[in-house]
Amino acid sequence: MSTRSAAKRELERTRLSIPSTGPFTSIDNKPAEPNASRAKKQASTKTKKIFEPIKGDWDVLPHGLGGAMNLEDDGFEDVKSAKKNLAMRNKKVVDTSQMVKHDESEDVEPARKKRVVSKTKAVDTSKQVVDKANELATITAKAVKERKPKAHKYGLTPGKSPFPDHVMPTPDACEEVNQILSDLHGEVRQPAVIPPPSLAVAGCGEVPDALDAIVRTYLSSNTSANNSNLALQGLIKAFGLRTSGRGEGSINWEAVLAADVKDVETAIRSGGMAPKKSKSIKKLLELVQEDNRVRRDALVKERETGKEADITGAKHETKEAKDREIMKTNENMLSMDHIFEMTTDDAMEELIKLPGIAVKTASCVILFCMKRPSFAVDTHVLRHCKMLGWVPASATANKTFSHCEVRVPDHLKYSLHQLFLKHGRTCGRCTMTGSWEEYNNTICPIEHLVDRSIVVPKKRKQSTVKTSDSESEE
Repeated sequence: MSTRSAAKRELERTRLSIPSTGPFTSIDNKPAEPNASRAKKQASTKTKKIFEPIKGDWDVLPHGLGGAMNLEDDGFEDVKSAKKNLAMRNKKVVDTSQMVKHDESEDVEPARKKRVVSKTKAVDTSKQVVDKANELATITAKAVKERKPKAHKYGLTPGKSPFPDHVMPTPDACEEVNQILSDLHGEVRQPAVIPPPSLAVAGCGEVPDALDAIVRTYLSSNTSANNSNLALQGLIKAFGLRTSGRGEGSINWEAVLAADVKDVETAIRSGGMAPKKSKSIKKLLELVQEDNRVRRDALVKERETGKEADITGAKHETKEAKDREIMKTNENMLSMDHIFEMTTDDAMEELIKLPGIAVKTASCVILFCMKRPSFAVDTHVLRHCKMLGWVPASATANKTFSHCEVRVPDHLKYSLHQLFLKHGRTCGRCTMTGSWEEYNNTICPIEHLVDRSIVVPKKRKQSTVKTSDSESEE
């Protein structure tokens, strides 16, 4: 029985890695009690792991598997640290943080110095590399979309045609049509001196004062000549005339500006579209007054500072012209005379920003008031340009203007506008509202040059009826 117990105790010592001091030595190195109670007590504790506290530091191993003790001065090194240190010694790993910190010091290790030098090696400038870089730059440039310029408010293309492949009209074609229509209706020449403003006819702006020309032309748009004349006469009766300055004899626009919009509407009621046109006229006059104030202040500031004013036409006007504009604006804040000092393109931009003033009206002011070449396109001009093949059949009035501005010779723009207007009103075949009887009995002198299938006329009446003319704005 005692032998059996001793064997169990020896097995327990071996399993617990406790050095044995004899077959009858206990865990605490005390002699074992020979009696049976002592053996039974030791057998009952064979499954307990009892360790004395050992002084020292313990390194915790990963995943909760315990740790390895590091005793002082015992040179013990855990497995993880040993592997890491071995790898660093074998591969000569360089601590980059230390390298950056000491890259300019004299005690940098050779391995670190080598790493620094490798970062500053010369760039490969061989032809192959340069060609590849140029190819990539070209591809990138093509991939980036160029910002498109902002489209013009009315789609105008100053200085170039919207139909670059459309060769008509040639100068010879313009000369031919101008000569044929001049033989029929009489030669048309632009007056050397602009006549005084008419008190009976609104006209197309052939008056000395620019503001008067603008509003008169606006009154004649989208209505008949008779209606626009009635509207003009109503304004003269209600507000009177100017008595001095360039606008002497024209409508007193200062009085119109000061009046209520309902009074203006009443004055032009017989001219048609009175509610719309009265509001546009009031807004136009208000904008002209405010714009003149802004222009004057900008020019005064330019004169004081020498820095060019940020206003339309400033870069093209001379110092004398700017001084005159300041003086005239101080005398009359309701004037558009400053457009006479601008280039034609700048004058067009200054006019079309006004309420109710589109390209045709602005072009008429440039042609008749400013006496500069401009191919104003009304309904009659547009119809003839299409029938003659000068523009594509689908062309709008504004695109026709841009195209013919480039193609039609300057010395023929005034006469062709007037001749197309007169021929379109009087020719039984070229008018759009005549009767079939008149159409069939009329011999048109330009019949051999036109294609009438391009322009579809309105339903013609069976008998000749004189109708009012309509000049619509595009």
